[in-house]
Amino acid sequence: DNVTYSPGSVAEYTVMLMLMAIRKTKAILERSAAQDYSLREVRGRELRNLTVGVMGTGRIGRAVIKILAGFGCRILAYDLSENRETKNLAEYAPMGRLFAESDIITLHMPATDDNFHMIDKDAIALMKDGAYVINTARGALIDSWALIDAIESGKLSGAALDVIENEAALYYNDLKF
Repeated sequence: DNVTYSPGSVAEYTVMLMLMAIRKTKAILERSAAQDYSLREVRGRELRNLTVGVMGTGRIGRAVIKILAGFGCRILAYDLSENRETKNLAEYAPMGRLFAESDIITLHMPATDDNFHMIDKDAIALMKDGAYVINTARGALIDSWALIDAIESGKLSGAALDVIENEAALYYNDLKF
């Protein structure tokens, strides 16, 4: 099912997750809560110096690309059908090249039988060391165990996930202790 969130809302949320990941916001907040204001291991990266791979250039993917263009980063795009408007701001690339050259990979496509676990151990092996994966689309696009292994091994620097596999039992429930 397609959700009725506005493309702009999801795009802004996606870019916020990217910025939080590359600027190490979680670590900074955790340290500041413990009154540790040192800069050791919390220096972030600047979006303008990175390549972002946008997978899926429908309404949301195009909205993400428009926002990213303002940051001055290099943008690669992948979709089964290319969009003329997108070509003004991003370069379409084959999936393998997008994986190999992107510092951040963001997913914006529906879940289908053809793209189930499109981010799996083989896809991750093609990715740049230290890349980030952002998913605000569908949990089924990512093999969760492969992603966890890649983060724990240090192959990937991190992930920002608004969706995860088998999330139905989690959302809309208060699960705190």
